[in-house]
Amino acid sequence: MNDVRITVVANTYNKELVRKYGVPDVPGCPNHKTGQAFISKEGMKPDGFCDEAWLAIERYVFALSRGARNLWPGWVNADNISVISCTDGLRPTVFLLEAIE
Repeated sequence: MNDVRITVVANTYNKELVRKYGVPDVPGCPNHKTGQAFISKEGMKPDGFCDEAWLAIERYVFALSRGARNLWPGWVNADNISVISCTDGLRPTVFLLEAIE
């Protein structure tokens, strides 16, 4: 079984959607910052990781931790990675998942 490194590669903020649908002054993601990294051991959620973001990425972490490769043929440039975002439509955070051999 492989560990999986989870790195925050982007915190996005959709100003137009926030303006239309968000509450005034809704902040960016309060849970994760760009560059922050976590290690998932045995496919488990790392301490301090956002529960909602985990729900979005856990199936990919599980697959990579169990040896699955090439999850996105023709989309990513290595077979041991996946790039997944959380499901927050106003301010999604993007994560790079890397199986660590």
